[in-house]
Amino acid sequence: MPSFDIVSEVDKQEVKNAIEQTNKEVSTRFDFKGSDARVEQTEYQLTVHADDDFKLGQVIDILNAKLIKRGIDIQCLALGKIEKVSGNKVKQSVTVETGVAAELAKKIVKQLKDGKLKVQASIQGEAVRVSGAKRDTLQTAIQQVRQFVTDFPLQFQNFREKSRQGVRIMPKVLVPIAQGCEEMEAVTVIDLLRRAGIEVVSAGLDMLPVKASQGVTLVPDTTLELALKDDFDMIVLPGGIPGTTHLKEDARIQHLVRQMDTAGKYVAAICAAPAVLAKAGVLQGKRATSYPGVLDQMNLPDTAYLTTPVVKDGRIITSRGPGTAMDFALELVETLVGKEKRDEVEARLQRPAN
Repeated sequence: MPSFDIVSEVDKQEVKNAIEQTNKEVSTRFDFKGSDARVEQTEYQLTVHADDDFKLGQVIDILNAKLIKRGIDIQCLALGKIEKVSGNKVKQSVTVETGVAAELAKKIVKQLKDGKLKVQASIQGEAVRVSGAKRDTLQTAIQQVRQFVTDFPLQFQNFREKSRQGVRIMPKVLVPIAQGCEEMEAVTVIDLLRRAGIEVVSAGLDMLPVKASQGVTLVPDTTLELALKDDFDMIVLPGGIPGTTHLKEDARIQHLVRQMDTAGKYVAAICAAPAVLAKAGVLQGKRATSYPGVLDQMNLPDTAYLTTPVVKDGRIITSRGPGTAMDFALELVETLVGKEKRDEVEARLQRPAN
């Protein structure tokens, strides 16, 4: 029976990095000259010191900004009472909350039960395990929990599927979506992969909703900064203009594409987005396709350009455009979880026979 865990984890090293950056900024700012303002850390317990209430608020604002930049969701912070130290000097304790607390876990279990979904939810220490007969139902459960819990950061991890051969960890796919992406390609890939029970994380390049190329507004699951904390089996880049341009110019995307290719993981792109792969240098010696006028107009002597709807060469998968998005997504399904699952998903789509 497929299952996953609902957890709340915070990278302690990134918290430490954010605190060091906060203290460095405070020590060099003119308005803090001669001040004893600082942030101290003991594991997940922080103490903020300042000369008065106003400066305390300033230090916390700096800390919040540094945490966000390091990919930490500041909703995990619980602020304690402000305490007087001496004179006007004050301090405030800040707890970095990790794990799903018992009260919240009970609410999540109840919410899933009241939602009439055919899933079972149980509390496992500081996590909630959710299992169900169908992977589609688990994806619906994730969406319900995301809508129900909006004031505390949760992650959905450890997708598993039990079979006669044992427990199989489900693949995890990252779909970065940039402002001006092609919505048909992004949504088709996300939708069909999730129908196959594959864990998909859509990530915006910033913290804003994404206005796609045809004016549709998309709300990513998370930000790229946060998504980079996880490991993925595949990255899929939707096309569209100026979405592709944003992806191509984002150093994080370039680094991730190269990193996943080097690690032998799957890298996929559609429409204009194969140009991102070309810039990253992962199409050398490969066969690939793209929207007309993209790869075929680039100087890529070591890349064989084809015009077939989907081209798979090793672990690089490319496709032509919005009209081939479904073929592209089904190829990704087959690549990750097999032809049987692809056929199962495709049969439910009622596509006309060739």
